[in-house]
Amino acid sequence: MTKMWFILKKKVFCFLELSKFAAQNIGQLKDIKFLDDRQKWAFVLKNMHQMDEQDLSGESEMFQKLFEDCRLSKLKSMEKKEYKKSLMDYYDVRDAVNVAREDGRVEGREEGREERTRQLARNMLAKGLEPALVAEISGLTEDEVMVLMVED
Repeated sequence: MTKMWFILKKKVFCFLELSKFAAQNIGQLKDIKFLDDRQKWAFVLKNMHQMDEQDLSGESEMFQKLFEDCRLSKLKSMEKKEYKKSLMDYYDVRDAVNVAREDGRVEGREEGREERTRQLARNMLAKGLEPALVAEISGLTEDEVMVLMVED
């Protein structure tokens, strides 16, 4: 059960049990003109039982989170377990993709460095430097330098 506390100007604490709110459609919240945020909060809390996700499109993350908490608190025990499992599956896939992406970047950088080293070695060979000196300067082995000479 999701619960939220609000402190009002007179330091009165209000306890809301969000699971009591349902979700239906009343129209876009952004289409309604409010004088200030307090008026918007009062409207949202009063009409939460008539609202759906489209009503909060374009609203701040706080309102979106409030609606999501209300919606999730209405789920049955089995539905909550399935929802949590699907979230875990999503996070696993997202994290695996991010790790693979970062690994690909590291691998690409290493390949780029190696290619740059080979290109510099080719340039040194083209300028007439001895293969042993090219190997010493570039960090390549003499065999790798010889292969570069044969490739050109």
